[in-house]
Amino acid sequence: MAPRMPHTSSATPSATARSVQRSHRLSFLLTARWIALTLICLLALPGFKALSDWQWRRLHERQAFNASVQANMDAPVADFGTLVPLGAQPDPGLTWRTVRACGTWQPTGQVMVRRKSLAATAGFWVATPLASDGRNLIVVRGWIAAGESSQDTPAVEAPPSDPVCITARLRIAAQRTRAEPTDLPPGQVDQLEPGYYAELVTSGPDSAVGLTPWPAPELTESPHRSYAVQWLIFALMTMIGWGVLVRGEIGRAHV
Repeated sequence: MAPRMPHTSSATPSATARSVQRSHRLSFLLTARWIALTLICLLALPGFKALSDWQWRRLHERQAFNASVQANMDAPVADFGTLVPLGAQPDPGLTWRTVRACGTWQPTGQVMVRRKSLAATAGFWVATPLASDGRNLIVVRGWIAAGESSQDTPAVEAPPSDPVCITARLRIAAQRTRAEPTDLPPGQVDQLEPGYYAELVTSGPDSAVGLTPWPAPELTESPHRSYAVQWLIFALMTMIGWGVLVRGEIGRAHV
């Protein structure tokens, strides 16, 4: 019998050799430059996720706000004196309800609320008290464009002197957060006094001659959804980009 030849190793590297070779190829990841780059990517990922979550929360808040506004605007028209008892504190839950009120305009208390833009045009609200149910309800009868200068007060046709009945969207003017300007022309204000006011919808007789009706709110979701997805895409691009850079570095090491 012929003697058995001793076993010799093949040309293919052993598993251990391959492991050592792979470790050597990735050793660049332990350099200062790559440690810094990897840390930046690792820190960016949770940041992108947090920003995406924030936009989702804003979207949900916007959807809830829109639903609340739409529900109030769709509710049956209510008598202002019944819906809001005399002396009652403003209730945010009543905002955007459509109310009915009858009374007489008080033009001596009319003010022009400045810095109210409509269709990208600067202008004023024309806000006139309506004496109804033993109190004055401030009603934004409409909008008028501003003059050439902020010191110019546009001429506005007076409201009817006869009794009127109106429907209007109920709003609440916020508390003042900054000092009241002292250099405004007579009849102009920078904001309404805190409390209820209303945006005119209909009136009989017509109480908004020469004025542009102030529009109902446009209920949109804003770009929160696309922003939320955008931040997730940034996170995905970060991971892919890191992998592409690693692959490129390995390729250069074999050139």
